[in-house]
Amino acid sequence: MPASSYRGRVCPLVGKREKTEAGIGLTPYQALYITPHFANGKTYGTADMANHASSKKRIRQTERRSTTNRNRLSRVRTFIKKVELAIEVGDADGAKEALKAAQPVIMRGAQLGVLHRNMASRKVSRLATRVKEL
Repeated sequence: MPASSYRGRVCPLVGKREKTEAGIGLTPYQALYITPHFANGKTYGTADMANHASSKKRIRQTERRSTTNRNRLSRVRTFIKKVELAIEVGDADGAKEALKAAQPVIMRGAQLGVLHRNMASRKVSRLATRVKEL
C-alpha cells in the first residue's frame, strides 16, 4: 500500500493519527523504521527490533521463505488460470494439456505447504470435471 494512502486515517501499524513528514500517521522516529519497510506495498528490508543473533536470523529466514512461497503460489495460480482460460475458450485439447501440466504443480504446492492439501485436491478435481464436460 502506498505511503500516501494512510494520510488522514489511523495507521494500522501504530494506531495514532499524527501528521509527520512521511504523511502516514507516524512520529518521525517511527517513520524511520516503518516507512521503508512498507513503501509501495512491498517489503524492502525489515523494521526489526531484534537484539539477538538468532532473532535476526529468524527474520532473514522468514523473509526468504515468504518470498519463495509467494513465488510458488503465483506459479500455481498461473497454471490454474491457463486451464480456466482454455475451458473458457472451449479448447478441449488445450484444456487437457493445461490440466496435465497444472496438476503436478498444484499438488507440489500442497506438498510444500503453500496450499492446503484438501484445497489442492478440490481444485484439481473441479478443474478435471470442467475439462471432462468439454
